[in-house]
Amino acid sequence: MQSRRGFIKTTILGGATTLLPLQIQIASASGVWLMPDEGDRHAATWMAFGPSEAIWGRRLAAAAQDNLASIAQAIAEFEPVNMLVRQAEYETAARKCGPKVKLVVQDIDDLWIRDNGPVFVKSGAGMGGVNFNFNGWGNKQTHAADAKVAV
Repeated sequence: MQSRRGFIKTTILGGATTLLPLQIQIASASGVWLMPDEGDRHAATWMAFGPSEAIWGRRLAAAAQDNLASIAQAIAEFEPVNMLVRQAEYETAARKCGPKVKLVVQDIDDLWIRDNGPVFVKSGAGMGGVNFNFNGWGNKQTHAADAKVAV
């Protein structure tokens, strides 16, 4: 399976392998947009508190929530963390994540924010997000709500 970075290198950059760290510039009617390297400094981390019990099972879903909360708390010591959470799980997320993690109510199917969330880009005009039209990895997983995360 190819990573986003690999996909971009092979489709947009024609397989260039010497671009490390990779920064992509895309020209549009509103100017040039830059997709920073994922290791560059950034304003915040986005996560999703959404392991699906149908996929993870009850025991693993609860453990995944605990681990997501621990990761979010550790990151929140150094930068803002925004955590997407279903309305029904808001109180659980608030209890597990603590006050330093900002909870954002959003209908989600699962926790894969790196796959279904936007890719943030910057220009002289500000910041934007690119939607890669998440399809549940070729319709292998329920994704109706996840497909709307980056919209």
